[in-house]
Amino acid sequence: MNTIIWNKWIENWNWILAIAKKRNWDFESIKIQPKIVIDQINKLEEELSIKYPDDFKIILTEYSSRVILGWQINDDDPEKEFSSIFSGAGGVSDYKTKPYLWDFDLLPDLYQTYLSWLKNCYNNPLDSYGKHYYNKIPFIEVPNGDLIAFNQNDEVMYLSHDDGPLHGEKLADNFIEFITLWSNLGCIGTESEQLQVFYDSENQKLITNDPKIKRWKNWLEK
Repeated sequence: MNTIIWNKWIENWNWILAIAKKRNWDFESIKIQPKIVIDQINKLEEELSIKYPDDFKIILTEYSSRVILGWQINDDDPEKEFSSIFSGAGGVSDYKTKPYLWDFDLLPDLYQTYLSWLKNCYNNPLDSYGKHYYNKIPFIEVPNGDLIAFNQNDEVMYLSHDDGPLHGEKLADNFIEFITLWSNLGCIGTESEQLQVFYDSENQKLITNDPKIKRWKNWLEK
């Protein structure tokens, strides 16, 4: 990770927020919280008996422990191919009022939520649907209750609880790539129906260079 990538993220966050303001959408202003120290992550990993990806920990300890950003389309109908997109940003905290991209303080609760899914719904690792929940570490709880998580290879995965279209699919090779691809799209909402609009099933990740992105940005900026 370098400051060029970080600055590009911020540039993209400011870009989509400016659009939300211009189009009179509801939005949550960008809030970049201070970084944390590595001892805090080490303690959490010890308490939960897990290990977070190195690039995720670099962001938390060298850049920011939490980024809040969100937007909601009001009185606008996206063009047909984007009709399922209605909001932006990842999870929600503070009783569903603060949309976030990542949040260190929420990680313990997120992991307990994940364990609850395993215990109460997906307690058979051989089940064709539930098997995707095993050996994952969540970092975003989607507003509809789905999870976005790391697998054992530090890849970013989507976990649906209600047969969503991206269940068990990889979204990016790692955390930094996920935030980069996601931010380039304006951090569209994390429900699988929204992310699927920009999903490349052949390469198993959000799309990078594609005419569809240009058409999306043209609609946003019209």
